[in-house]
Amino acid sequence: MNDRPVASSLVNGQLALPIALGEHRYLVEFSSEPQGKRPSELSVPQFSLPLTNLTITYYPPAENWILSTSSADNGPIVLFWPKLFAIILFAIGLGTYRVAATGIVAWLLFAVGLSTLEISNLVFPAAWLIFNAWLSKNPAPPRFRILLQLTWILLTIVAFVLLVDAIRQGLLFAPQMQLVGNGSSSNMLNWYFTNWPSSQFGQPSLMNISVWWWRGLMLLWSLWLTLFILARVRLGYQALARDGFLKNNTAGKV
Repeated sequence: MNDRPVASSLVNGQLALPIALGEHRYLVEFSSEPQGKRPSELSVPQFSLPLTNLTITYYPPAENWILSTSSADNGPIVLFWPKLFAIILFAIGLGTYRVAATGIVAWLLFAVGLSTLEISNLVFPAAWLIFNAWLSKNPAPPRFRILLQLTWILLTIVAFVLLVDAIRQGLLFAPQMQLVGNGSSSNMLNWYFTNWPSSQFGQPSLMNISVWWWRGLMLLWSLWLTLFILARVRLGYQALARDGFLKNNTAGKV
């Protein structure tokens, strides 16, 4: 109580706490056995009296992949799904018009695999794909050939660094689901209740699965991405190396 230990006892599953006049802060730590393999409702102690201004904090295990939460008005919310929906629409648009000579399926796989990262990690590699396709359709003017080749090398290196980092994060870490609300984050979920029990919001709950599902998907995606990117690198290199690579062939025939 108030950051100081107090004597208490657990009798018949009930914990008695001293209550005095004024405002006090109680911290009770407990553990409970999960109900089933993937419990949705969080275990919350039953109180003999109604409570006000109750905050419930849950620290999810590192091996959990949180998909959604309940009580978004008074607790954490997952912002990843609206972002993913927008990315899917954008990828479908690019694939419909075959931007960068790439169809809908390839754009979807490319974009969805990068969707949990920052937008810049998606935009730059996508711009690099478009630049490669442009080079394959537009022969480089002789006077700008070396400049375009150096630009392509620089952009390819940056795109490779971003994509390798995306693979690393996907295989080693849980996806960033952008959990916000009441000071929540991927490591800590907070629900606030003005009154408890709450008939308006109900029991706090969440939906989660093992993070190994995500890592398995990322492993398959990384294998596909490697083949996809190597094909695009070959496309850009062949377009720039038609008249020699890093050679200024501007001399006329005699």
